[in-house]
Amino acid sequence: IIVVGTDGIGAAKKSIADGQLDATVAEFPVQEGQLGVEMAIRQLEGQKLPAWIISQQDVITKDNVSKFQ
Repeated sequence: IIVVGTDGIGAAKKSIADGQLDATVAEFPVQEGQLGVEMAIRQLEGQKLPAWIISQQDVITKDNVSKFQ
């Protein structure tokens, strides 16, 4: 059984490093907030917004967990 979580919190990263959790998906809330403000400004200016707005996410595993600590 592969166990994967979301949010990339510190406890999840520690659990991955300790070999208990297989992975977590990390979001980047600062970037998400910036995108939200940018899209709000664009909408207020009458610009057409894309149907999908994609923000960065990373899958954290034992192979890259040290990069996120």
